[in-house]
Order: sequence, then structure tokens, then C-alpha cells
Amino acid sequence: MSKELKADAAIWVERITRLREARKWTQAELADKLNDTITGMLPEERIKYSPISEKTLSTWISERSVPTLNGLVLLAKTLDVSIDYLVGLSDNAKTENKEIGNLLGLSDASIAKLAETKKVRNRTSLTTLNYLISNPALLQHLEEYLMSFLMDEIANSDFKFIPLKKDPSEHYQEFAYSALMHHLPLYAKEMQADLREDRSLIRNLIAEYLTLNIDEEARKKLILMLEQDCASDDEDTFESTLEALSQWETDNPDEAQAHWEEVETLRQQQMPELLQEAQQEQELEIRQLTANKAPQKIRLDSTKRGKNKRGKPKK
Repeated sequence: MSKELKADAAIWVERITRLREARKWTQAELADKLNDTITGMLPEERIKYSPISEKTLSTWISERSVPTLNGLVLLAKTLDVSIDYLVGLSDNAKTENKEIGNLLGLSDASIAKLAETKKVRNRTSLTTLNYLISNPALLQHLEEYLMSFLMDEIANSDFKFIPLKKDPSEHYQEFAYSALMHHLPLYAKEMQADLREDRSLIRNLIAEYLTLNIDEEARKKLILMLEQDCASDDEDTFESTLEALSQWETDNPDEAQAHWEEVETLRQQQMPELLQEAQQEQELEIRQLTANKAPQKIRLDSTKRGKNKRGKPKK
């Protein structure tokens, strides 16, 4: 273990240093944290470890000595990472991500983002990611553009004299971008055609998009909007909307319950205002009817007064 650690010292020294700096600890503070970890152990486990001084830690970081296996375990516990990550056997710091990271090559940040996306059931993001990963041609165009900066790095390094299969142009990045923009609409059409074959998925995506992107004011009035749609002639569209919303409720029960409770609360708050508006409209209609009838009666009376029994005007 010591020989292997000595050979790969640059890796674990760099990772320990990066983890320490990310927590804004000095070496002395890290040594104190290591000893706090020992103190927090059970007695039968604590006897396996010796206190770590700042000097000991400094010899590890400066590569003058290497930590023992217990020292690595202590570092891993204190920094909340796996031993495999510390010594460079894995690129995943989190222990729970080690297996999937080694299998798929995903970073901790990527795994966390995927887990979060899955947790909130963001079907749109998951569908997009699945298509991107399963389409090697699209992924290659995207990769060539995003990594095009490496050509500049190579041109400005000691590796610039190494012959390549294809000499990179000084406009490599522009070419990569142009190729990506040229092919992107084609990939979009292909993806859309595939998705449209699954109508159930499309309904779920529509419901999710409406839920996530609806205007705040429109969202507050969603119940009223649906009630108005009930009177619409386009019953098929309304039924399709209800079906999509019903599927969203089934897939997202907690979010749906919270959403409808909020909508119902807003409706209760708006009900007095709506009743007042209805009453005002009714009073306005009554006034208009009264105003329309009064002049008609006056005209009839004045006409009668201005004529004799035979209907001719009086002299």
C-alpha cells in the first residue's frame, strides 16, 4: 500500500488539498477535524487510531511520508469521501456513487443532478437526456464543439509538434459550431417523430410543460379557466387537456394535491370579489332596462296629448 501510495502521491495529495480548500480549512484545522473524528468513534474503534498532528499531516501533503491505511480511513471519514476516490481508483467522491460512477463514468455532480431530476419526475429532462445519450452522432457533434478549445490548448503547449491524423484549422471551433447547428434541426425532427409515436408520453410532457411554465396569474385562475372551457364547442380539446392533467395528477400525487389546495384557497379568496362583480353587473342591467323603458313611455304620452280622437294633431 505504501509503495502504491508513493507512486500515486500526486493524485491523493491534490485531492486532499482540494477537499480541504473547498471547506476553507487550514492544514491545522484539518488536523483538528481528524482528531475530532477519532473522538467521536466508539471506544472499541477509537483504539485503532493515533492522534494526528499538524506536522504529521504536513509530511503527508508534502509527500515526505504516506498515510497508513488507518490514516486514509480517517481522512475519508473526515472529508466524507471514499478511500478509492482519495487514492485515484475512482473519480466519484461520494461512496454511494462509486458503483454507478465506475460503471457509467458519471461524476458526482452528474449523478446528483440525475437523481434530483428523477426525484421530481422531470420527464422532459429525462427524455431529452435519454435521447442525447442514445444518439452517438448528436453526442459527437456536441462533444466536438464543446471540446474545440482543446485545439488552442494543444497549439500553445509542448505537444504542438506531435503529428495528428487531421491538422486542426485555426477556425476549428467555428467549423464544429457550424456542423452542430447544421445537424441539430435534423436530430430535433428525428426525436420529435419518435416521441409522437408514444401519445401517452406526449400527454405527460404537455401536462408537465404546462404545469412548469404556466403564467402565475393564469395558474391561479386555472380552475376558472377549466370551467370556462367546459362551455367550449371544442370538447375533444378539453377532454384531451383533462386527460393530460389527470395523468399528471397520477404521476405526481403530492405536487398535484398541493397545487389543487392552493388553487382552491385562491378560489375561496376570489369568491367574494366574483359575487360582488356579478351583483354589480346585475344592477347595471336593471338600470339599463329601466332607462330604456322610461323614454318610450314619455314619447307615447306626448304623442297622445298632441292628437285628437281621430289621430290628427290639435289646432
